[in-house]
Amino acid sequence: MGELEQTIAERLTAGVERAHPPPDLAARVRDAVTRRRRLRRRAGVTGTALAAAVAIAVPALFVAGESTPPPVTPSRSPSPTPSVTATRSPGPSPTPTTAPQGLDQLVDMSTAVTIPVALPGGRRFGARALYPDGTVLGAPEPSANPDSGIGPVWWADPASPTARYLRDVSEPAYFEIGTHFQVWLETRKNNDDLYDLVCHEQGKGQRPVRLNRRALVHNPPYYLLDRDVIVWTKDKGTIWMAEGCTEPRQLPVTGHAVAFSHPNVYVNSGFSGDLRRVNVRTMQVEPVAQAPARGKKAEGTLDEYAANPDTLAWLDSDELTIADPRTGRRQGILQVPREPGGGTELTAGDNLIVYTAWPEYRGPECLECPEYRDPPHATARIHDPRTGRTISYPGEAFTAGDWLLWSQGDYYRLARVR
Repeated sequence: MGELEQTIAERLTAGVERAHPPPDLAARVRDAVTRRRRLRRRAGVTGTALAAAVAIAVPALFVAGESTPPPVTPSRSPSPTPSVTATRSPGPSPTPTTAPQGLDQLVDMSTAVTIPVALPGGRRFGARALYPDGTVLGAPEPSANPDSGIGPVWWADPASPTARYLRDVSEPAYFEIGTHFQVWLETRKNNDDLYDLVCHEQGKGQRPVRLNRRALVHNPPYYLLDRDVIVWTKDKGTIWMAEGCTEPRQLPVTGHAVAFSHPNVYVNSGFSGDLRRVNVRTMQVEPVAQAPARGKKAEGTLDEYAANPDTLAWLDSDELTIADPRTGRRQGILQVPREPGGGTELTAGDNLIVYTAWPEYRGPECLECPEYRDPPHATARIHDPRTGRTISYPGEAFTAGDWLLWSQGDYYRLARVR
């Protein structure tokens, strides 16, 4: 067993050994909160898998200064009354019963559930991952303890919409769950600027394994997950895949994997100026018609893409383009808000493309600031390629599968797309 695997196993089977934080950790945590570290489109994962993940016997790496959450046994039954409370001033807004104007035409409100953002200790639940079955992964604001880099992951789903504690991890915004495994990033012991990709197969006696031999690429997305297939880019531009925690295989293409809609991985080839698509089943590689790899407005290569089987979207500074990945035909070009220093998120569902932008976040050093308990105002653009209609929404919004998630006061609302 290698040094990394031994270190991880010790942390999972023994107590928490706090490492000295790197000098730039506060900046990294601030970046994690601001950018939300890129929600990636998920597929093939259910709340049942999350319930099984909670049952893994690992000691929690609790954040210093927080009360220890009780063990969670997830329930698939609805919880109409919030089971957690928080002291807030002023009090929480009334529980919403209707969708904001515009969204009511997009979603079926008979399927809507309400997820309170209040967590123990007065912190707020911030959504970070939406799965096609409606499961939501999230983390408190901010996402990690500046002194340790460790942060908790919480989750909710349509059957039980009150957020529940899952576990503590390093880099919580890069924590993923497959059907029978968990995957996350670990900084290298001898170099905190380098990441390794760690996978833990569920089951008695299973130890976490490192999937990569060379360090991962230096900029996000570091890895992508769809239908239990993990795809990642190494720092030399080679691209690899693994089905869960199995032996990795190299894909016959180089560049940076920027989007994944199973079975197609979209690869930005960088300086050659094109975007290519590789099928993880057949290993066939083909160019993506009229899709750029380098920005016209933004400097350098583009890295913010989102895809579903019928649509590819990419962000070039304040311009969002939505196209057919097979023909390159433009389905829409939108001007979107983007503030200097702020964060953005681009997600693709079965029927919608959703873009969210946040103003600059002051960072975790401002724990008592009003901006901390009530995060800066976000704005979203929700585009329906079927009709060409775009809705401007004053808040966060994300999509996956046939679900739409949006913030509304002191709650998130989750409903199926019509």
